[in-house]
Amino acid sequence: MRTGGRLKFFYWEAGAGLEVNKAYLRAGVTKPFTVSAQNGFDPKSRYGFSAKGGIRVHPVLIDLFYRYAGFQHPDPKMTQSGLFVGYRF
Repeated sequence: MRTGGRLKFFYWEAGAGLEVNKAYLRAGVTKPFTVSAQNGFDPKSRYGFSAKGGIRVHPVLIDLFYRYAGFQHPDPKMTQSGLFVGYRF
């Protein structure tokens, strides 16, 4: 059964990382706090995984991220991934 809409949730993340010169890698564990569905029932949260890696080329920051949200129902494979490009002032 599907919710038919978007899920809204806040989550916490705890982890560790390694930084060498201008490159870094971080890994962590995630767990959503409360989850509310736009339509249908609210899914139950469970522990997930996150990873992030990138480089710093002063003043530009480029990183890739992957986040597994961790839900039991309706879809246990809810993930986020992407590319982040930032600038430091």
